[in-house]
Amino acid sequence: MGYRGPSWFDSKTPARTIRRLSLNPVDSESGERLTSRYDRQVRLPDIGVEGQARIRDSVAMVVGCGALGTGILNHLARAGVGRLIIIDRDVVEPSNLQRQSLFDERDALDGRSKAGAAAERIAQINRDIEVVAIDEDLGPGNFAAVAESFDCPPTMLIDGLDNFDTRLLMNDYAVRECIPYVYGAAVGWTGGCMVTLPPGLEGQATPWERTNCLRCIFAEGPPPGLNQTCDTAGVAGPAVGVVASYQAAEALKIAVGNWPKVERNLWSFDLLQGSSTSLKVDGLHRNNQCPACIGRRFEWLEGDRHPTSVRLCGQNAVQIELRAPLESQDFDQIEHRVKGLGKVRRDDRVCRIEIEHDNDSISFILFPRGRVLVRGAVDVEQGRSLCTRFLGL
Repeated sequence: MGYRGPSWFDSKTPARTIRRLSLNPVDSESGERLTSRYDRQVRLPDIGVEGQARIRDSVAMVVGCGALGTGILNHLARAGVGRLIIIDRDVVEPSNLQRQSLFDERDALDGRSKAGAAAERIAQINRDIEVVAIDEDLGPGNFAAVAESFDCPPTMLIDGLDNFDTRLLMNDYAVRECIPYVYGAAVGWTGGCMVTLPPGLEGQATPWERTNCLRCIFAEGPPPGLNQTCDTAGVAGPAVGVVASYQAAEALKIAVGNWPKVERNLWSFDLLQGSSTSLKVDGLHRNNQCPACIGRRFEWLEGDRHPTSVRLCGQNAVQIELRAPLESQDFDQIEHRVKGLGKVRRDDRVCRIEIEHDNDSISFILFPRGRVLVRGAVDVEQGRSLCTRFLGL
């Protein structure tokens, strides 16, 4: 896969959800620059100059730009991964700063979009890579469209998510399209990582020997209540750092094509106990007739199993999907409507409104694509009611 011109995403993806941040196109990087900036990395026998060039030509799509996502992106940007696609639906909050390494207090104070803030920070870290930031909530209706809207499609999918439903959707897409997928999760003092190297498409060979996918382990998804979350168990920043580093290491093995060294089992650890394990799951697909990689059924990607609303990790919030995108004049009208009721902050990516109601604080975060996060709502119905009452939506 080579560089395909000055704009590597096409016009089908809405322009206002995308920011391309790069001072130099990646193919302008000379061999001398490869061996100077990345000298310590190039010295690794498993990378070298040829491997560094492969890293430069890689396209990593990181879904979720929270604790895991920011750690992964920091490593991949500094390693020289040539193109990074960052997708996240949320904005920066003060509670994020304990573990989300690309954000600072100003980002939280301004309520900036996570994807946009991370992309600008990455542009300061490495001017020779290209970054696209997308403020979007991925679901069955748009995952494939977003992933396929780039002139240079992703060569790997990396999980920075906080919910299993979207992970299974991502797994479905990775298996269907035969793209390596790096799963990771952290909660409390524990975490884990696994890599899916999917089987080849019909009649096509792959450079790797296939591994299991998530649905080889959870054919129907994990049972309700099985997994702890940051809401219930909290999360330690160092645990997040370990998982993000492990995922980034696997991503670099994928980038250079070091397939024999890619993790084939479910690796996990407990920092509090000082222990780690590698659960042998390789070969499960041969025994359990996985519905995705064997049966070629993709219920999460096709919308049969994916929920229409998702609780946001660590927040008393709901997400409302509007009937249509919001234009600039819509934001003007909403701002005029709430004048005197609370505070309004706007930038080119997000509009944030804070209102005091019945001695409670309500926060509306509006995105141009027609998505609203309502903080302070206990359920979707209350969230819709508050949007109608205060915003006229």
